[in-house]
Amino acid sequence: MARTTKSRSKSQKQKDSSAPKPSQGLRELQAQRDSGVAEHARAVRTVEAYEGYIKRGREFLAGMVKRHQDARDSGCNEESDGLDLCLLAKAFDEPPNRYSAEALGLFITQKCFTEGCSMSTAEGIQGAFANFWDNLGGNGKFAGEYKYNETTHAVLGCPARAMSVKTLLTAVRNKSNAKGAAANRNHAEAMSIEDLRRIMQWSEKCCPSSWFEVAEKPANVAEVVLMAKHSLFRAFATTGFNIWTRNFEACRIQGRDITWDLKGPPPHFLDMWSLHLENRKGWQKQAGYDGPLKSNLYHIYKQDLDELDLFTHVPRHVRFLEGRIGRKLDADDYIFPHISANGIIDPKRQTTHEIVQSLIDEFAQGAGVAKKYSTHCFRRGGAQYRFMFAPIGERWSLSVVRWWGGWAVGEHVDTLIKYLVDSLQAYESGHNDALHPIQTGAQQSFMGDHVLQQSATTAEVRQSTASMARKFDEVITTVVSLFQSASHGPPPTPSTPASAHALSPSLMMPTSSTVSPLGVGSIQRTSSFVPPALINSLMPPNIPPSLQSNATSEPAPIPGTFIPDLPHGPGGWQKAIKQWEESDTSKSFTALKDWPIEWYTGSMRKRVAAKRSTRKIIYEEFQRYNRDEGEFTSAYPEANQTLTALINAIRRRNAKQRRSKNGTPEERSTLPHTE
Repeated sequence: MARTTKSRSKSQKQKDSSAPKPSQGLRELQAQRDSGVAEHARAVRTVEAYEGYIKRGREFLAGMVKRHQDARDSGCNEESDGLDLCLLAKAFDEPPNRYSAEALGLFITQKCFTEGCSMSTAEGIQGAFANFWDNLGGNGKFAGEYKYNETTHAVLGCPARAMSVKTLLTAVRNKSNAKGAAANRNHAEAMSIEDLRRIMQWSEKCCPSSWFEVAEKPANVAEVVLMAKHSLFRAFATTGFNIWTRNFEACRIQGRDITWDLKGPPPHFLDMWSLHLENRKGWQKQAGYDGPLKSNLYHIYKQDLDELDLFTHVPRHVRFLEGRIGRKLDADDYIFPHISANGIIDPKRQTTHEIVQSLIDEFAQGAGVAKKYSTHCFRRGGAQYRFMFAPIGERWSLSVVRWWGGWAVGEHVDTLIKYLVDSLQAYESGHNDALHPIQTGAQQSFMGDHVLQQSATTAEVRQSTASMARKFDEVITTVVSLFQSASHGPPPTPSTPASAHALSPSLMMPTSSTVSPLGVGSIQRTSSFVPPALINSLMPPNIPPSLQSNATSEPAPIPGTFIPDLPHGPGGWQKAIKQWEESDTSKSFTALKDWPIEWYTGSMRKRVAAKRSTRKIIYEEFQRYNRDEGEFTSAYPEANQTLTALINAIRRRNAKQRRSKNGTPEERSTLPHTE
């Protein structure tokens, strides 16, 4: 019995010796717990995905807040929306506030309804922010069900679990289910080379490339906007289709990323320029690749097809931008910048996903392309073209495709399959083209290439001859119609090229044709050949009213009259004073106090006068306080808040508060709220 007691005592001592030492206090254990949970509670890829959602959410929120601030500074919707923009800007920070749930819902709406992302994206966003708010402070205050006190504006629980967010997730799920199995794959429609060619040809008819070489163009605001749209779209589309950039990657390209006037390797030394994509998605984990200095550097050469000629379209676009801003692009200027409705270009502000999507929709509709394309169409279409649809001998291997698209070795195999293999399988196994007179036999070889390497059959010759005859009939009909319109119709309109009305009848009228009541099929063959390029120049473009140039439009903005935006937080007022007083010759910026009167009056008034006036008000008030920053900020604590608050405070103090048709902000605040 004594031996047993002794044995137990020894065992108890061993257990006691393995217990935590008293020196390991509560705080140390809590720190180890938090560290362990953060490191091992979720898979590494899940953590990285969550971090990506949080980062993109904050970028989206910052952009949305900036657009509201810009609208207020320009006098649009000023103080009419009741938003506290400073608080809204912190909706995704610590701690959450009354706007957090609403901002999260807007982010999900942008991704899933505007950009067309799937239910998995909505769930990923909701999961990322739920995890973020659940773990704030370590006390669970912002975990669990969401509660918001309308009186105290206090937030309890997780905004990602608010009823509005849950309802939105249900809507996204229903939207995905309504589209069926095809929607569940979430494949962006790949733009075909034929559709891209059609859109680019329509763009050329609306806005000829020769306009960009004419000193008198643009002559008015309508032409500035027209040329800016077409210039940006052509450069953006060819960049996406050739470099396979994602939308955000293309929007971030800046002047520093391009090196002009280079020569290719010997022995040919072809002209080229290079494009550097920094931190391209997917390259961060490419172990064993060429390294960061080579893996994201693209050499751009002249292409035979205009719709693929990135080598020409991007430099032409850059020259247009430089002509409008009155200087060379800086290293931090965006290649695809924000262009306002009045033709003012802000090179320090990149274009947005919404603007790119609207251009794609507008150009596809104008060209008569019925498909609904997203901003991802260029990347996927370019990859498929180089892998499957380029002419034989010009197609790329899977290795080149992987490198060019930024897919790491051993990673994203499912993405490559989504981009390439499933489309190839659908082509080779589908039979929806069984009625075609000439069968390709797609199942017998890669993309049916064996057919292209055989001698032409009698059936193929007949089909080719019939197709040429139909095209020729269309050409003759077009020429006859234009000739009759020019001879007996109304005078030429601005949308019709002048060359269509300057041609002599001997060139436009067929030499031996008759048009009978039977129509196109009865038009006889002519003895003279009309070049297709000439016919293209004769055809008036199908230009929507929103893109047509108006001869009575106000004059184009004066180059160099751009006023950079100001930061809306602390320090913005100091930069306002600097813009008023100091010129920057390196950026061709003239101090606002030295601007000629015609730069901010007349047709320029509504473009820059409000922004110039804002800087002047702050400058003059600063002068009244003898340029003493301490005295100025003491009198105006709003200077450390927002520019809008500072301007309103100065106007109130000097009894110069602007009035709208509904009265001052104080008067408007007493009016009943209406939607």
